[in-house]
Amino acid sequence: MPDPIQTEQVFIVAPTGRDAELAAQVLAQAGIESRICAGLADLLASPVMDVGVLLVSEEAMGTPATLRGMEAWLAAQASWSDLPVVVLSRSGTPDRVAHLAQLLTAWLGNVMFLERPVRSFILASAVKAAVRARSLTMASLSFKNCV
Repeated sequence: MPDPIQTEQVFIVAPTGRDAELAAQVLAQAGIESRICAGLADLLASPVMDVGVLLVSEEAMGTPATLRGMEAWLAAQASWSDLPVVVLSRSGTPDRVAHLAQLLTAWLGNVMFLERPVRSFILASAVKAAVRARSLTMASLSFKNCV
């Protein structure tokens, strides 16, 4: 049976400033393949199974309606799948950050937050951990299908 995940590629959605380009450079230096999406519509046009890890800026998610679109896109993944989402959040008050974390975790599931400014080695480490977790999930699934 072929592996259902097509890639371990990290999709980056950070349409403002240079966040996407800088994140892609950091990941490339860490040996992680990435693809920059022009915006959320670009991401949502891609099959969820083609995405290994999603790295998204808080600003890219916009409104609750946008989040519902992401939630529907994530719901299209197989029941065994749990796409890791790494959110680059803006710094703010602890209450605002806690509220955002609670909201996004409820809507998106497997979410990790990195508050900006984030150091390069921390970004690379967090994304590597997410890629590794996704790979282990896939290896476990492949093993179960062989037994």
